[in-house]
Amino acid sequence: KTTTAVKYWKCEDRTCNAGVHANISNVFIKTAGIHSHLQSPEQIEVRTFKQNIKRRVINETTAIA
Repeated sequence: KTTTAVKYWKCEDRTCNAGVHANISNVFIKTAGIHSHLQSPEQIEVRTFKQNIKRRVINETTAIA
């Protein structure tokens, strides 16, 4: 969620109540709650894969044959 002064970030795990507050320039303000779990390796791999695809779509202009 974003307001005119603060961005609020929540953990993707719905059972976790951890979050971070940052200003509009993404400068850390404070944490909220306790982040008590690790992210699964599969989620990290999928997120990295998606980021690579997005980067390639933006940067590469060669059509796929």
